[in-house]
Amino acid sequence: MFLPPRNSSGEEESDKSESLSTTNSSRGDDADSIFALSLTFDDEGSSKEDRDDTEWHFIPPSAYEGHHNDIALKTFVLKQLTTNIETDSATAELDKDNEEPGTFPIKLLPFSPNHNFYGRRAELEKIYDHLKPTGDESFRIYTIYGRRGIGKTEVALQFAHANAAAYDAMFWVQCDTSVTIRQSFTDIAISLGLPGADGDAHHEENLLAVKTWLKMTKRRWLLIFDNTENSNILRAYWPTQGSSGAILLTSRKYQNLQKDLERRGDTVKPFDIKQSWDFLLQLLGPDWQRAHHEGKLPQSEITAAKSMLEYLEGFPLAIQQAVIFIKDSQLGGPTITKTFELFKQRIRELPERHSSPKSSTERVMDALWDLSFGQLTKNAKVLLGILAWLAPDTIQIDLFLPTVQSILDGPLEFCKQVGKQIDKHPPPQLLSAIEELLARRLIKRDERNLTIHRVVQEAFTYNDSDNIQTSFNAATKLVNSRFPRKETNMSLFSKWSICQEYISHGVNLSRRFADYSRSGVIKGSATLVELLGNCAWYLHELGDYEVSGRVLETALTACEDPKSLLYADLRDTAGTRFFNLNRLSDCHKAWDESLTIRKSLLSYDSPELAAIYHNLGNLELARGNPEDSLLYFNRAILIWKDGGDETAQQLALSYLCVGRVYMLQGKLANALKMTSQSESLFTGTTEINQVVIMASIHYAHGNIHFRQQNLAAALHNYDSCLKISLANIPIHPMTSAAYYSIACVELEQKNTEAAKGWLKKALSIAELRSPNRDDGPIARILWTLAKVLDSEGRHQEEAEELRSRAAVAAQELTFAGAVGVIPVLDNNYSDRDVEKDSYDALVPLFYR
Repeated sequence: MFLPPRNSSGEEESDKSESLSTTNSSRGDDADSIFALSLTFDDEGSSKEDRDDTEWHFIPPSAYEGHHNDIALKTFVLKQLTTNIETDSATAELDKDNEEPGTFPIKLLPFSPNHNFYGRRAELEKIYDHLKPTGDESFRIYTIYGRRGIGKTEVALQFAHANAAAYDAMFWVQCDTSVTIRQSFTDIAISLGLPGADGDAHHEENLLAVKTWLKMTKRRWLLIFDNTENSNILRAYWPTQGSSGAILLTSRKYQNLQKDLERRGDTVKPFDIKQSWDFLLQLLGPDWQRAHHEGKLPQSEITAAKSMLEYLEGFPLAIQQAVIFIKDSQLGGPTITKTFELFKQRIRELPERHSSPKSSTERVMDALWDLSFGQLTKNAKVLLGILAWLAPDTIQIDLFLPTVQSILDGPLEFCKQVGKQIDKHPPPQLLSAIEELLARRLIKRDERNLTIHRVVQEAFTYNDSDNIQTSFNAATKLVNSRFPRKETNMSLFSKWSICQEYISHGVNLSRRFADYSRSGVIKGSATLVELLGNCAWYLHELGDYEVSGRVLETALTACEDPKSLLYADLRDTAGTRFFNLNRLSDCHKAWDESLTIRKSLLSYDSPELAAIYHNLGNLELARGNPEDSLLYFNRAILIWKDGGDETAQQLALSYLCVGRVYMLQGKLANALKMTSQSESLFTGTTEINQVVIMASIHYAHGNIHFRQQNLAAALHNYDSCLKISLANIPIHPMTSAAYYSIACVELEQKNTEAAKGWLKKALSIAELRSPNRDDGPIARILWTLAKVLDSEGRHQEEAEELRSRAAVAAQELTFAGAVGVIPVLDNNYSDRDVEKDSYDALVPLFYR
């Protein structure tokens, strides 16, 4: 299947001049040449270059109606980008009163103010001194860092609420994974009211719209990046160069993504004993404070409380839990002294953790949590056990309200709804368990979402060792019941909105399983393997190859039977991922293993076998073996035909791929015939998966016409591909490929200026998708740009730098095995450009 990848990683092109940046370190950050103009045609069929009177073409053919919200979002971004490119900075900014979307002030924060927040005045003053709006359009960054549980998030939240009047807009970004960051930027786009912004998983468009707004607005804004532990992930989401605003980061370590000498930061330290005592009294309430002020607290109680605080080492989260025991004699003891004795006894008796021996601080914290968890009711403990495995920042209560009630069999019986009517109202026993956890300050609630601290999650999974497998299985079962399932080689594109709602839980389950399975504490299950396989496929479609690869690796480890169909499905997905990374040797191993398993377990006419034959056909073509490729495609086609309407889409895809084989063989009439047959199966449909596939069909037609030297027809088809891509998948490799191909047409017509413009746009998208390294598409574009500059006889130094950068990328990719083969079987191309072929081979097959 060739639809997949969409990615939201990368930094955008900032150079607005003719000259392109020439090194990785100088790509720049200016969004936003990425969305470019779609070509329009005059009466003679020739293309218009970018100029003031160029028409906007973002309304696709009638078959694509119903996506007007997406188109509106892209139009908004494009208009901002064009304004930014074609006018000076003064007029480029949005008009604060008239043109800017959204209703201000906006405060997108995860929680309301914490009325029990204590101290940190010096820390808050330092943050404000550096991040306060200055009116000079500066870009200000501050990092607060410290140990887990020290209160970094609470400090950031307090700063935001206390200084709300200083900013027009505040946004909170959860930075655990690329998945949670993508979702946060989608939430920001929606809160800003950017045209067309919605939660339907069009994350890249939302990201670009937000970054454009951040750069161009006159509003005073604050971005808070919470839990920023992976700077590589964060780079793609960093505001573009020239933005003016404030950023606050929380992290366990100091982060300086841009090596900014002006960046400031400070460590959040534990409370000292006086601060700890004052915080304890504040949490205990006015009666305790009055008794202490009047000298009515026994000295023995004060001594015990302060000794206990020394054990807790000034950690606010720990002090908060201690207060619960002190205030409730049924949880702790009748006195603070007795509670302290109980606490010390539990420290001595605790076993070691599963993963590694505990430090002294961890033993103290674990003892405190053990006392807290031990007093929970059965239902609350079961609920907390499941919450401990899920993504901590947004846990939907709806997860516990499945339409199929049998999913709740076992420990989650208390979540079942009585009667035949299943609704969105949590049953009384579930509400009671939630309220109990809220009262113990173990979780927080925001309408229909729950949040749990990572420290609580880790502590509970350690504490609940007897039930750890049961709770993990229950959590897996709940998420799997919600997450869409991949069908035979087809995209999940139409279900991305559902995927994005639950993907963070799938990724978290994968990560936690990887951690705990090493010590044999938990084992995998078929349900887990199925869930992770679907998550990996969705992430691959997004183009998040790194996380997809990690999830796949975990799934393969969890799969107990390496000769099962589940394992074969995982290897199929792994092969598809490798194929799109152009790692053809790894791809071959994966797909060959999947084929072997399927042939041993399935009938000869199984669609699952056809799917792997189809994939292997593409692989053989990418390796330069067109005859072997046709053999595999023909096997797949025979099975697809027998499947009738149920496999019509797969049949159309195989026809399309056969057309590509014929094209590379120089059999252009056959290529047109097969591509047209593919198109006929999709024409007239409005189903979104098929609409996007139409972009590939137009691209294939364009390639065939280009080889026929029918340049007007080629241009028309590339433009049709571009329109669909911009309307549905604007950051997809297909969009970059369409821009590149239009540039090639312009070069054939000796329109070098126009060609450079299209190549720059292709490069912008390619660099957005691959921010940390030059991949195959980038290398090819750089090499072609160098050739164009050479042909002009100008910019020789720049051309040499581009060529050098392309050569370095090509060498690295070749060494890594990320290179295909171009078949030399086309009689029409006897005078082939060997160097061009070498760069084409660096690009995945579908986008050459």
